[in-house]
Amino acid sequence: MGDKEDIRDVLPEELRLEDNIPEELCYDIVEQARGNEHYSCVYRVAKWGKIEERAFLNTYGEIQEGYIPDDDGKYPKDNIGTYSTSVYTERKNCDKFINMLKKSVRLRKVYPFPVIIVGNTSNGLVQSKRQILMRLDTKLLQPFASWSNSL
Repeated sequence: MGDKEDIRDVLPEELRLEDNIPEELCYDIVEQARGNEHYSCVYRVAKWGKIEERAFLNTYGEIQEGYIPDDDGKYPKDNIGTYSTSVYTERKNCDKFINMLKKSVRLRKVYPFPVIIVGNTSNGLVQSKRQILMRLDTKLLQPFASWSNSL
């Protein structure tokens, strides 16, 4: 083993993964997502009501910034999903998420004005939940794309 190069150092800039993703998961992400098509229309909830950098944090980034608790039961550090930035191919999934935020008194105080933002994936690696779940032999819960770096 020994001197294996970190995959983040050899990826082209447009495929660069965030530094907070453990190296061993980077190999899985690249293997599973390289070459996948980008989406021309995706939706994401900007929980703080603005299009700003923190609106595009992955779950682990939100943990690091203190926005959500570090709960390894909910957000395991060895799970690729903890490091993905999810965008949805259908608006209704964002509507459901916003309704959930509004129903919780605690979350309503943290995120008083969530909005839905619309864009496209253009940089980074993308993978649909359908692809992830097919490998896990599980049924599709909702359509979304992950590991997108920009909208």
